[in-house]
Amino acid sequence: MAQPILKTIPLSELRISKLNMRHSRKKPDVSDILPSIRESGIRQTLLVRKEGDHYGVVAGRRRYSALKEIEKETGKRVHVLLIVVYDGGCD
Repeated sequence: MAQPILKTIPLSELRISKLNMRHSRKKPDVSDILPSIRESGIRQTLLVRKEGDHYGVVAGRRRYSALKEIEKETGKRVHVLLIVVYDGGCD
């Protein structure tokens, strides 16, 4: 089994994966974590996998949504530290 890879990519290359347990729910409320992420960034990396031409967020939908909000507020492109897991199906 391949080891997970730690990588930094632009937020624009991420989508919510269908494997994310909350993928079909309404947009999450991030008001409780937004101040902390604005001040310190995310403390726990997002868990993603390669899905075609983008990366699917398997774990970390609320953190992803908070980062999208910050990107909208600032107008600056956000890069995200994440863990890429290999599932054997996408190279």
